[in-house]
Amino acid sequence: MQKRKLTIWTSHSEVDTFRKCPAKWGYRYPEGLRPPISSVHLRLGSAYHRGLDAGWTQVRKLQQEGETEWREMTRSGITSDSIMAMGAALTEQETKARERAQAAGIPFDLDEDPDEMFDLLRSMISIYWRLAWDLVGKYDVELVEEKFEMSVAYGVKFRGVIDLLLRCRLTGDLVVVEHKTTTSAPMDIEDRFGFDPQANAYLYAVQQMIKKGKLKPGAVGRVQYHVARKKIPSSPTVKKDGMVSTAAIDTLAEVYAEALAKQVPSTERQQKAAAAYDEKPTDRNLERLEKANNAYAETRADQERILGQLHGRGLGAFVGSYECSFSEGQVQLWREEMSAVAKRLRAAHKGIRDRNPGHCTAPGSGECEYRPICVEDPKYQNQVKTTRFVKREPRKENDAQANTNS
Repeated sequence: MQKRKLTIWTSHSEVDTFRKCPAKWGYRYPEGLRPPISSVHLRLGSAYHRGLDAGWTQVRKLQQEGETEWREMTRSGITSDSIMAMGAALTEQETKARERAQAAGIPFDLDEDPDEMFDLLRSMISIYWRLAWDLVGKYDVELVEEKFEMSVAYGVKFRGVIDLLLRCRLTGDLVVVEHKTTTSAPMDIEDRFGFDPQANAYLYAVQQMIKKGKLKPGAVGRVQYHVARKKIPSSPTVKKDGMVSTAAIDTLAEVYAEALAKQVPSTERQQKAAAAYDEKPTDRNLERLEKANNAYAETRADQERILGQLHGRGLGAFVGSYECSFSEGQVQLWREEMSAVAKRLRAAHKGIRDRNPGHCTAPGSGECEYRPICVEDPKYQNQVKTTRFVKREPRKENDAQANTNS
C-alpha cells in the first residue's frame, strides 16, 4: 500500500492569498473564517460583475436569435438590464450581511451609503457599455460567467470562473475577457496585464473545453482586459459670476459641454460695464467694458481648450480595453508553477503556515482582517475568532486523501 498525495483543489484567489501570507490563507481557507460583512471593494466588484453578466447574457441571446439591426436599438436596453441586476445584487448583499452580523452578534454597518454606491455602479456600467458596444458587431459571445474545474498537474485541481469568452468573427480566434475595476485611470495599470498568471489559467481552461468538445476549435492566446474606474465623472464648478470654472477637472467631454451650455451668456461684470457705458460713453467706461469682454473671451477660450482636451481623451480616463497575447509556453510555465505551489499548500494544510509581516505593512495593503488573531495574545484567539468572524464550512472535495495500491 502506498499513500497517495493529498489532492489540492485551489483557485487563483486562494493561490494569491497564500503567496501574500500563508497565515492569512490558513485562517481564510482551511479554517473558513470570514468577516461577517465583506469589504466595500468586494461588494462593489461583485455587483458590477453581476451587471456585466446580465448585459452580456442578453447580448448572447440577441446574437443567437439573429435579429437584424438590433444593435442600434438595444444598447440602452442592455444598460438597463445591467443596472437592474446590480441593484438586485446590492439588495442581496445587504440582506446576507445583515444576517451574518446578527448571527455573529455584532452591529450591522455597511460603511457606505447604498444609494451612493448604486449611483457609482450605474455610472460605471453606462460608460462601460459605450466602450464595449463596438465589440458586439465584431465578436460573438461564447460564454458568460463560466465556472470550470480542471486538473492542471498530478494531484492539483484548479477551479475558477471565466468572466466572458468571445469569438472573433473575422479570424475565429477565441478571446478571453477579464473584467477589472480600478481607483485610478485605466491606462495607469495597463503595464500589469502582460504578467497576469490568472490569464494563463483561463487560457488553459479554454484549451480543455475545446479538447472535450464543449467549444468549437479556434486559436487560443488572446486576452482582453476591460477596465472600469470606480469614479463618477466630476461636475464642473460654476463660479459666482455664473461662468464654468477653468480649473483642471476629471470628467467626460459631454459632462463639461452640458455645463457650458447652461452657463450665463454674459457675466454680471460685463452687464454692469455695458450699462455704465450706455449711460456715459466715456473712454474710461469703454475701457472697463473692453476689459470685461476680454476676460469673458479669455475664459471662453480656456473652456474650449479644456473641452477639446476632454474630447481627445474620450472615455479613456474612466474605462479602457487592453489586449495581451500569451504563448503556449507561458501557459505551460503556469502549470509547472501550480505544481510547485501545490507542494507548499500540502505542507500548509499540515499546519506549516508562516506569517508574512511584510504583507501586513505593504503600501496600499490596508489592515488585514485577520491581524487580531495573528498579533494578539494567543489565549484570546478563540474568543476573537468567535466574536469577529463567521465560520464557513471548509469545502468537501470528492478526492481528499486516499490509499491506493502501488
